[in-house]
Amino acid sequence: MRELQRPGLPKAPLCAAGGVRAFGRLFARIRGVPKPGARTARVPRFRRVVAMAGCALAVVSMPVSAQSSNAADLWLTLHGDPNDRANDLVEVRPEPTGLDQRVVLDLRVSRDRMRTSFRGQKYRSYYAKAVVNCSTQKAWYLWLNYYGEPVWAGQTVGREEYREGEAAVLFKDVPGQPYKRMISAACRVRG
Repeated sequence: MRELQRPGLPKAPLCAAGGVRAFGRLFARIRGVPKPGARTARVPRFRRVVAMAGCALAVVSMPVSAQSSNAADLWLTLHGDPNDRANDLVEVRPEPTGLDQRVVLDLRVSRDRMRTSFRGQKYRSYYAKAVVNCSTQKAWYLWLNYYGEPVWAGQTVGREEYREGEAAVLFKDVPGQPYKRMISAACRVRG
């Protein structure tokens, strides 16, 4: 709840329960109208409508600004629950880049227990860049940044880079084969 403070006036909440009434009283005090309760303190209907419209605009714009500030953090979950750090989680950024028959994706994966990478790196989660080949319906990693903690917490503990076709994206031991859904969706988006 946002509050407005003017010198010599008590704090008055804006857009709270009864916010239009509170806003009207505040507006009346600022304009020099007698205190509420007096018959002459009525706020004209136009001012109430303006106050209501302002409150509605503020409420409607709040979620939009929150979404736009977090647009860079928008991930789609292929498997798991983003609020559950103890289980497997597979997420993909929904902004693939198409190159001919290939699509480049950002992936992040958090595992339920400590795992070992293709080259022996111990990790609990990773952030990766992957390529999907739509003609062969296969995906592989280009690089991976590994973290020792779940959900990409802490410092990176290692990085591995691969050539095309060298390290397949399979999400081993994750039920439901989410890599197949990822490939299908990426190729559909590519068009």
